[in-house]
Amino acid sequence: MVSFKPSNKKFSVDAYDNFRFPVAYDWMHIGGYDDLNAAITACKQVIDEFYRENIEADDSADDLFKKYLMYGEVPCITGSYDETAFNSQNYAIKRSEELTKMRRN
Repeated sequence: MVSFKPSNKKFSVDAYDNFRFPVAYDWMHIGGYDDLNAAITACKQVIDEFYRENIEADDSADDLFKKYLMYGEVPCITGSYDETAFNSQNYAIKRSEELTKMRRN
């Protein structure tokens, strides 16, 4: 996949593919960021992109989240920060609920 490049950025966002067990060579480098909020935004974009490409009209929130668990990329932030600032699984659950609710309305 993507080779890791040294960065002088404070935060690094990387993701592994849920479809394959996360081994070292399956990690993808998303980007380096000086700001935690920018790193969190990048993580959210990874999940949102998966949902945009995989949502179907009849998906329930549970169906959509299960797809993500099986096939989605899991973004992670490395760097010195409060690890409770972003949880990819919690965000994925929240977004699956929001997106399926919007489709029902």
